[in-house]
Amino acid sequence: MGGAGGRWQLVATGSALQDVIGAEKHASGGEVVVSPAAWKAIAGRCEGQPQSDAFVKLESIRHPPARALLPFPPQLKDTNVLRPFVPEAVLDRLLVPQAEWLAERRNVTVLLADLPTSAVDTPDDLQRTHQCIRAFQEIVIRYEGTIKVVVDDKGILLLAVFGLPPFAHETDAERAIQAGFALKAALAGLGVTCGIGIATGHGFCGAFGNDVRRDYMLRGDAINLAARLMKATHSEILCDQATTRAVRDRVAFEPLAPLTLKGKSEPVPVFRPIAGAVRKLADGQMVGRAAERALLTHEVEALRNGGAGRAIVVEGDAGLGKSRLMADVSATAQAVGLRVLTAFADPIEQSTSYAAWHSVFAEIFGIQSGEAAPREKIAVFMATMPAFERLAPLLDGVLRLNLTDNELTAEMSGDARAASTIRLLVAVLQKVAETGPTLLVVEDAHWLDASSWALLIETVKTVHPLLIVVATRPADEWSAPKYAELLKAVGDGKLTLSALSAEETTELVRARLQVEAVPESLARFVRDRVAGHPFFCEELLRAMRDRGSIQVKDGVCVVGDLTTLDLPTTVEGVILSRLDRLSPREQLCLKVASVIGRAFRQRTVRSIHPMSEERPRVPTHLKALAERGLIIAEAPEPEPGFLFGHALTRDVTYEMMPLVQRQPLHAAIAAWYEHNYADDLAPYYAVLAYHWARAADPARTVDYLEKAGHQALHTGAFQEAHSFFTQAIALAEDKSVPSDKTRRALWEKGLATASYYSGDMLKSRTHFEAAVAQLDRPVPASESEATRGVLGAALAQAMHRLLPSRYLGRRAKDKATLDEVVDCYTKLGQIYFLEGASQNAILYPTLRGLNVGEEAGPSPALARILTNVGVILGMLNLTKWSDWYADRATKMAEPAGNRSAAAYVRHLRTFTEAQRGRWAAALATNAASLALIQELGDYNLEAEPSSGTVTVYLHEGNMTEAAPALRRFRELADRNGNLQFLCVAQGNEIELLLAKDDLAKASQLLNAMLTMPTAPTDATAEIHKHRAAILTRRAEGRWAEAVAAGDAVFKMLEHQSLAYYWVDAGAIAVETYLAALERGGDYATANAQALRQRTKKSLATLKRLSRAFWHVRPRIWLLHGMSERIAGRHAAALTAYRKAAAIGRDMDMPFEIARAILEMTKIGGVTNDEVRSAVTVCKKLGATYLLAGLNVDAEVKEPRKRVVA
Repeated sequence: MGGAGGRWQLVATGSALQDVIGAEKHASGGEVVVSPAAWKAIAGRCEGQPQSDAFVKLESIRHPPARALLPFPPQLKDTNVLRPFVPEAVLDRLLVPQAEWLAERRNVTVLLADLPTSAVDTPDDLQRTHQCIRAFQEIVIRYEGTIKVVVDDKGILLLAVFGLPPFAHETDAERAIQAGFALKAALAGLGVTCGIGIATGHGFCGAFGNDVRRDYMLRGDAINLAARLMKATHSEILCDQATTRAVRDRVAFEPLAPLTLKGKSEPVPVFRPIAGAVRKLADGQMVGRAAERALLTHEVEALRNGGAGRAIVVEGDAGLGKSRLMADVSATAQAVGLRVLTAFADPIEQSTSYAAWHSVFAEIFGIQSGEAAPREKIAVFMATMPAFERLAPLLDGVLRLNLTDNELTAEMSGDARAASTIRLLVAVLQKVAETGPTLLVVEDAHWLDASSWALLIETVKTVHPLLIVVATRPADEWSAPKYAELLKAVGDGKLTLSALSAEETTELVRARLQVEAVPESLARFVRDRVAGHPFFCEELLRAMRDRGSIQVKDGVCVVGDLTTLDLPTTVEGVILSRLDRLSPREQLCLKVASVIGRAFRQRTVRSIHPMSEERPRVPTHLKALAERGLIIAEAPEPEPGFLFGHALTRDVTYEMMPLVQRQPLHAAIAAWYEHNYADDLAPYYAVLAYHWARAADPARTVDYLEKAGHQALHTGAFQEAHSFFTQAIALAEDKSVPSDKTRRALWEKGLATASYYSGDMLKSRTHFEAAVAQLDRPVPASESEATRGVLGAALAQAMHRLLPSRYLGRRAKDKATLDEVVDCYTKLGQIYFLEGASQNAILYPTLRGLNVGEEAGPSPALARILTNVGVILGMLNLTKWSDWYADRATKMAEPAGNRSAAAYVRHLRTFTEAQRGRWAAALATNAASLALIQELGDYNLEAEPSSGTVTVYLHEGNMTEAAPALRRFRELADRNGNLQFLCVAQGNEIELLLAKDDLAKASQLLNAMLTMPTAPTDATAEIHKHRAAILTRRAEGRWAEAVAAGDAVFKMLEHQSLAYYWVDAGAIAVETYLAALERGGDYATANAQALRQRTKKSLATLKRLSRAFWHVRPRIWLLHGMSERIAGRHAAALTAYRKAAAIGRDMDMPFEIARAILEMTKIGGVTNDEVRSAVTVCKKLGATYLLAGLNVDAEVKEPRKRVVA
């Protein structure tokens, strides 16, 4: 039946069909029921049980006939025999070898209509059914769908699918609705009423069956849903919600009551399309490119003429011409003699450190792919950079040449390696920039890995002269923080691309067709559809040329009838339409390439192609695909390389394939890497994890995720490391991958370490606790458990001291794992300290880690935790033992040649020296730590001792040296973005501003500091916020707020762990209470008694703390003196001041001596020499703010008595 367009549908009908429908209704599961007519034919050879309506249930066959083996169907040589009955694309896909590789996953819209009867008994019935099917064919052909007629027990089903090859459109849902309207009207004209169901969704289309019997079919929920909707109505068109969303506002709908449908657990939203209520979307805004090109050309010329260069970000959605603009500026730069370096980012390589920069540095060093001796070229280049020559092995992170570490780089890992690598790469780029004017282009920056982002941002900030042009899509959740930092660095250098103007679109058509003029009909046709989208315009032109709708003859554009031409209206639709025009073999070749990535090698495609007989033809197919503009030839023979012309082309091609096709291809690619790079797989760990994951091989995926995670930690790519370990743990939790306890714990430790160095202390603590619970034992969950844990660990440590030969090194055989445990405990102790946890909470992991480390044997990890023990014991005033453990740590770390451990030990020794008030010793040990860290190039680790330097100077009262130290610390805090460091730096800057009497700016910075989103558990940031608030609010005369901040400090001192700068904040709080009493006006009058009580209680707390924190001892006597003076007891005050000065002399603390002397000038009893000495100290230290308001100068001759009421 049918015959429209030469296509025919085979339809079964007649009484036998009615009989078998009836028989099926009488049969239950497992039964065979035959019709009366059939029973009459076989009754003599069978036995049966009568059923109602003369149907018979078959029981047995007395004489089974011999089974006839059907001959294998002969090879069909003339396919024209099938063409009237099988759609063209279907026939092409059924008659190619290994057609299963042409199966696809597509988004389709399904239309189902039922002719109400399957009985065609009379010539009139036959004619009417024929007309109905023909009308159905004509309508579906008009709207470019695929047709199938199915007979079932309810009648003849008319099935149309929109979105199958060779016709795929973004408007397929709308086409189905318009076809539904037309079909309903056509059948009504024939006197037939039917229900129509339309549903949209993903479906699997491909060959089903075997070599003997095969069909091309569609499977998916959309078919079932369309059938349910069809059966829910007898005369209407019903659509699902996905269809209404797909057509957006091009068709109006009437919402109907949701229907409860078979196979659906929830009621299904249903909509009825309204015929004729169709609206057109408004055209988008269009702008040109002339301004962008002019700006970029100007910058190129400025750099060539000696300018410093700058960075420009070009932002635009996919297909708006970013890559074309990059090619244009590159050509402009090359034409005037600039060197052009290009970095390409790839989504598949988004977890591989510095992947985008590989091509840049390979070109800088002159290294070709597969070159035999690239190390010599690196050595020659690095010899011109002697200051960085020892860091050369770090180039392996970007060049992937398996360069061997030297003595220095072997010690580098994590932050140190990442920071030193970036420092080296930036230095190389700086040298290139100084050699001659250079343009650096970064393509698809939205796909950069974290390390590549860091290098790009540092290059923008520091490398000059250099012109940098970055192309990117708008930021997503992953890239948003880095993109924001990049935009901050480039300032006003951002260009945002939007659509082309009508004139520019017409010019683009002319240029791509290479004609002198474009017919207005064609220009209007293209403009109306592409809305100024350059890539869409180019793809639309290619699709029209593929269809023969436009031709170019002798430089003249010949246009066919555009009024009947129906093309997709989105980029994705146009691409899919072009892919449908490829031969099945070319399409398969392109699909294989899409699995590899946007960039690929010819030999890779040929090696993994699933059809061995097609492999020799791969070069031919790739050449044809390049000629069609789908891919671009990048590398010539003997190693041809290609690039998808646009990322969207690769994405659409890849998404066409169902999982059953993708998985073996991903597996083949992974196996190819393993075979070809077996000698050094390390550069490909992340890529292998990517492909094995998509090959659904969880065991291999986890293996490479684990390796990639540890590699990322080693190189300082902490975000990537976090991602790798998270994926590994997720696979293990699904129980698809067996993992032993130790292995799983080390993944947790990897997550914890990545979080720690990313500044997320809460997550880091959680993962470290999970790791030690599996590697050793759970940490105490309460204060009482922590107390018992400390007692047990202390007892064990005592046994280690009493019987060292029995305990030390006794578990050396498990040393590798135990060193990991010690590292976990060390980090936990640090986190608890920074969070202000109780002393027992800090002491437990420290002592437990010490015991485990001593049983494992000497190591850098043990040296670190030894120094932690020394610091904690110093806080407990166990001075002798504190020094003993600290000395052990120093002796263990430094001979081992481990700079990182030695730097850590020296930095922690700074805390001990500072809390004893030994400022010179604290600065010396800190300087030694900084020297080691700077040699390693670890900017993140450098921030901690840099902060320590500023803090010591401020406590020493040395504002002169604190200012430059703060500049460096601030630079480091800004570089790594650690909120705690930024908060501390802000507080330090406020103190310096107040010392210079710049109250307005200090107030502004404090308001910003108090709103910093530091973690609630970050006690270090909290204490610095309180300290800054006390000082600033006191200077402003906002006494209530200053006192409240002081109260908050003492609350922390009473309930949490301590550091010397915490205790100093307490002393500042007491000084504020006294200042409020003396100068607080109405506030002092109303709160005098409460302030005196606070002072008394707080001084008692400080006195108790001073047993361990010696640095505060002179200050306590100074505060006693201030309290006595305010109370009018001058003799007692003078005694206290003298005591403060004496302790200051004993401890070599000039600032504290000067303060005591200057306070004495308020009541007398001080000599001229003492005053001169104090003034000299204040001027030398830059602490002249102490002289404000005091009646002193260097020429004073007699002691002055000045009483302040």
